[in-house]
Amino acid sequence: MARSWTIGLVSMLVGCSETVIDGRVIDARDQPVVGANITAAGTVCSTVSDASGAFALKCEPGSHTIVVSAAGYTSDEFTQSAPAKEHYDSGSHRLVRIPETRGLHLFIDGAYTEMKSGSLQRELIEQGPIMHRSVCLDRAHSEANTVKAGTHSLFDYEHPGWRPFKLDEEDCAYRDRKDEKHRWTEVYKNKPPYDVQEFNEGRSIVQVELSPGEYFIADWKGFFVGADEREERHNYTGYWIHVE
Repeated sequence: MARSWTIGLVSMLVGCSETVIDGRVIDARDQPVVGANITAAGTVCSTVSDASGAFALKCEPGSHTIVVSAAGYTSDEFTQSAPAKEHYDSGSHRLVRIPETRGLHLFIDGAYTEMKSGSLQRELIEQGPIMHRSVCLDRAHSEANTVKAGTHSLFDYEHPGWRPFKLDEEDCAYRDRKDEKHRWTEVYKNKPPYDVQEFNEGRSIVQVELSPGEYFIADWKGFFVGADEREERHNYTGYWIHVE
């Protein structure tokens, strides 16, 4: 009789156990994000983070895609395997505050920051029937945004358009030439690869890998149009990035 009671108690305790995914939501400066929403995609499982940023999400056993979000912050998504009725520690999940001003922002020192502005100068040189065109950094009217080499994050908040270029040894982002038959041929262009992830309408997060050197993110609108070819010089705006 005692043995049957023990088996029943164990069964009851096991039945009351839950699958719980624990974690903590923090900002870019390791401070807690209070009231963040934590949801298992495709389920009714959801909870919010407490005053310390901690959360305990109760779900059915299985593999879950967890979405962490909070008003005014970027979101985070991760996959958590939780096959049994026990606690699983998912660690910390970092959300970054969204910039309030429109434009292109660079992630520096734990925040998306408005970049210092810069300028490219286009110069035309005619050599007989051949025209050489170069678009190079105007250092006198540019201020560098200095970062370390590696993967960097940009936040595009309804910026009208941009393109990244790696500058050559003479600080030029682009060079081309036009022959006697008026045909343009590209001479130099080096665009670092980047990945764009839509955050929500009009806002996206860009990941770009930058090796040591000089870069310029040009305001794309009007980069090849709007300037009379007969003008000897023409300027374009954007952002100079110095990578150490």
